[in-house]
Amino acid sequence: MWGGGGAWGVLAPGRAGFRDWFGARAPAAGPPPLPAVVLLLVTGIGAVAAVTVKLGCVAAARDAALTAARGGGATGGANVDVSGDTVTATVRRSLRVTELTCTATAAREPGAP
Repeated sequence: MWGGGGAWGVLAPGRAGFRDWFGARAPAAGPPPLPAVVLLLVTGIGAVAAVTVKLGCVAAARDAALTAARGGGATGGANVDVSGDTVTATVRRSLRVTELTCTATAAREPGAP
């Protein structure tokens, strides 16, 4: 009855003209189009690069704030603002399409100049 024809013949999965209950053909499974794969790959690589730059920016701001809090000079191209007992360091890094700004704050060390 599954391959024989009649009303039940259209449900036979092994037949070339396989249709579901609503009469729609089953989609042909094939590889995804190449431009979609390339776009996905470029987006993934860009995301990894952005996260890497962001982590570096945060580390540079933290190091600059701690160095300035201990009485040292600003490092890594950071802008340091000392106000009272706190030191705030701001680091800017630019990507191709955007600019990242990272800020870190540290308390001044008791014996720091």
